[in-house]
Amino acid sequence: MLQSIRLRNLRSFADDDHSPYVDLKPLTVLIGKNSSGKSSFLRSLPLLRQSVESNTTGPILWYSSYVDFGAFSEAKKFDSKKNIIYFDFKFDLKIPDYLSHTYPFDWPRTRKISSEYILITVKVGVTETNKKTVAKELILNIHDSEYKFIFKENQKCDLFIDD
Repeated sequence: MLQSIRLRNLRSFADDDHSPYVDLKPLTVLIGKNSSGKSSFLRSLPLLRQSVESNTTGPILWYSSYVDFGAFSEAKKFDSKKNIIYFDFKFDLKIPDYLSHTYPFDWPRTRKISSEYILITVKVGVTETNKKTVAKELILNIHDSEYKFIFKENQKCDLFIDD
């Protein structure tokens, strides 16, 4: 289940890996100064929805029927020197009983799982290349391991494990 979201380098959100996640609860209240990112955070939810529901060539569909962020260059934090926007998610996933005995890489023998739930962090970085939004990196944190995929323009990627 999706537990929390963090946006980095989008509109007024800083590109800070230490900035807090926003926990998603049945009732979530956003409070802050003007231009602090409340509306951008709320608008990011339909942005993600339209990106998943639409058949598009890029990972993020910046403008459609749900919300219009303009283009990548307009959505990126205006004073940022980095040309990457991050969408970070934390999931709390229940481990089915059958997986505790058949998980790839012999997880039960090499890693001690202390509960029936596991926290998975997903960080997706997108950038703009030739006026198209493309995936730049994907970072998965599962248990104590980190898997970092760096996507290149030649449709290849580098994978770093616990780097």
